[in-house]
Amino acid sequence: MAITDYTSLRSEVQAYCGRSDSTFSARFPTFVALVEDRIYLGQGQDRSEPLYSEPVRAAIMETSAIVTMTSGVGTLPSGCLAVRRITRGTTDTAGLDYMSPDQLALRLAEADSGNPGYYTIEGTSLKVAPSYTGGLTVTYYQRFSAVTSDAPTGSMIDEHGQLYFAACMYEAFSFMQEPDLALSWLARYRSHASGINQTDADLRYSGRRLRRSEEH
Repeated sequence: MAITDYTSLRSEVQAYCGRSDSTFSARFPTFVALVEDRIYLGQGQDRSEPLYSEPVRAAIMETSAIVTMTSGVGTLPSGCLAVRRITRGTTDTAGLDYMSPDQLALRLAEADSGNPGYYTIEGTSLKVAPSYTGGLTVTYYQRFSAVTSDAPTGSMIDEHGQLYFAACMYEAFSFMQEPDLALSWLARYRSHASGINQTDADLRYSGRRLRRSEEH
């Protein structure tokens, strides 16, 4: 069965785990919430950690928005996970270079007015130097709205259903206190996530064909 939404995900997990009781079903929304945190945010900092997984940055997550800057400060789009590129408006394709907040503060102290050439991010604020008022085009990876029983569909689960499935199986077996099975599913999840990220890199830098996670 193809996994393309919340309902099909729940059915497959229940079938594989042999659990359809009310206790298990009541925990399923928590499983999915944990799955999405793992997908979008990753877990852990060190690859040697047993529960480590890298955040997923799939091509389907990439989007753009115009951020209005006032005196060099603007607010990042809601759901922005990572910035890919910032350009001036929609016609000027010159990209801004990243600086740390401290470096940008020094640049602001030294800079004359003019078109911005550098940016930094502090919390949800985008800051540029030289100071600038106007629009910037921000290309970024977005977090989609949560998949729930009330909102069962979504772009990410439709494109990468097997990623959800592997991560959900890890959460389910962790809940059932089956650590060996849980870790085996986590390994499958990490393999899917790594493949998706590599596909995005291949597509971006070498033009290879985009693969769906179901093909891994």
